Amino acid sequence: MTDNLIVLPGMARFDLQTLRPVAEEFGWDVKTVHDLNHAAATANDRTAALLFHCSAIGTSTWLEAVRTAKANLPEMRLVVCHGFEELVDWPALCEAGAFHSLWLPLKENEVRKSFGFVLQNRQRLESMSQPHAFPSGRSRAAHRARPLQSAVLRACIAS
Repeated sequence: MTDNLIVLPGMARFDLQTLRPVAEEFGWDVKTVHDLNHAAATANDRTAALLFHCSAIGTSTWLEAVRTAKANLPEMRLVVCHGFEELVDWPALCEAGAFHSLWLPLKENEVRKSFGFVLQNRQRLESMSQPHAFPSGRSRAAHRARPLQSAVLRACIAS
């Protein structure tokens, strides 16, 4: 099964000629859908993110759009794609479940950076779900504390 990104453009113009090559760099296939139900039917555990414009959700505000998308796709990384002229309350959108945002029209370097955040988050969550073996039966907390304690000790000695 191929990893994918789902694009839900609504009334917005998504430049797929900019989006697809960058997605391919990450090993992702781009799937364009036309409503939230189709997005939910297309999503699977290999879907990296949903890129969408609020007009595609059928709500009157960005906050409602993010809440609706999150309610329908609770585990999905939601990337809000909005124009420069659109006012968005990022703290409220983040609290409602937005993962990241991109300005429209898409710029290749911004898309690449956003996809890097998606990939990093995905890898971090996957590594957290894998069981870890720690030497000498130490706990995860004890394993992490040793380098931190050493760094604190070096900093105290240096000052």
